Amino acid sequence: MNGRSHIAVSGLTQVFDGPRRSLTALADVDLAVEKGAFFSIIGPSGGGKTTLLKAIGGLLQPTTGAILVDGVPPAEAQRRKAIGFVFQDPSLLPWRTVLQNIQLPLQLNPRRASSDAIDPDRMVETVGLAEFRDYYPHQLSGGMRHRVSLARALVMDPSVLLMDEPLASLDEITRTAMRYELLKLWELSRKTVVFVTHSIAEAVLLSDRVAVMSPRPGRILEVVRIDLPRPRGESVERSDAFRDYAHEIREILSLGAFHGASAVEAALPG
Repeated sequence: MNGRSHIAVSGLTQVFDGPRRSLTALADVDLAVEKGAFFSIIGPSGGGKTTLLKAIGGLLQPTTGAILVDGVPPAEAQRRKAIGFVFQDPSLLPWRTVLQNIQLPLQLNPRRASSDAIDPDRMVETVGLAEFRDYYPHQLSGGMRHRVSLARALVMDPSVLLMDEPLASLDEITRTAMRYELLKLWELSRKTVVFVTHSIAEAVLLSDRVAVMSPRPGRILEVVRIDLPRPRGESVERSDAFRDYAHEIREILSLGAFHGASAVEAALPG
């Protein structure tokens, strides 16, 4: 593993034991993410993207292989509150206001709150919800609820942010707008982000690099470096370079799906 990488995954295989047979979700995955990078993972449904994210975050113990986050195992990085999670469902507590939801991690970790954490009031302003600080989740739009979820993940000032399709449940108009909101927030913080998505356009717009995964068992087919200038505005999506990157990733996905289908067919009884 590269000691200079903020996140380093080496030889990761993840097997789940079932009642009738074992299922291999990931097979021999190697990955390196630089500090401060926005790194996306894209691939077919069921290909192990979320499993990989959970393993990096210490929510799963690898069957084989090793993972380091800032030079330590994920469990230790979690103990240091170095990892923040943002999931598809914002999972806000309905009886708490915007500010109170953002304050929750600090109340659960008072020692951390007294040292490295970010002022919740500042986080409310950072995500553009200052005038909604005393609103409850049911009074907010879908995009606003996702902003609260992001602020809650950032308030502990983690060095790594793991995001599992956080925009997938939004309508297309809101989702497009939230991509740019997310870009602005990342530009301010420059956290190391690992972002799972099914959207090629989203991956190209947001990322420094995109890991393209195969069908199950998930392997890294290729890592595509996105050399588009930053900061990125809406005009970048109309550029030839953007379309070229999207086409390249689409081709890798198609080739991976073809080989995956061929492997399944070869395994069927003759």
